[in-house]
Amino acid sequence: MKTDKKFIQGIIAFKPKKDFIKAELVISLNELVKFCKDNPEFLTEYNGEKQLKIQVKESKSGKFYVDHNDWKPNQKDSGKTFVEQKDDLPF
Repeated sequence: MKTDKKFIQGIIAFKPKKDFIKAELVISLNELVKFCKDNPEFLTEYNGEKQLKIQVKESKSGKFYVDHNDWKPNQKDSGKTFVEQKDDLPF
């Protein structure tokens, strides 16, 4: 199901000018705070702190943009514990 995108206000992403830099961001604090207050459904909580999960993406035209990271694990996957498997192979 495709939903309408709501872009993060207050964070602008640019392509970097150097190879070792992945993205350049400009953060307008007043805009970002207003966005968070106006869109509390985008906020998550971790260790008692509010968070805004974001992703820097590249559009089809090659421009960078900032989007809300709304990925959630499947119910059946959450809570799984992974155990390191030891092989008995001699090499």
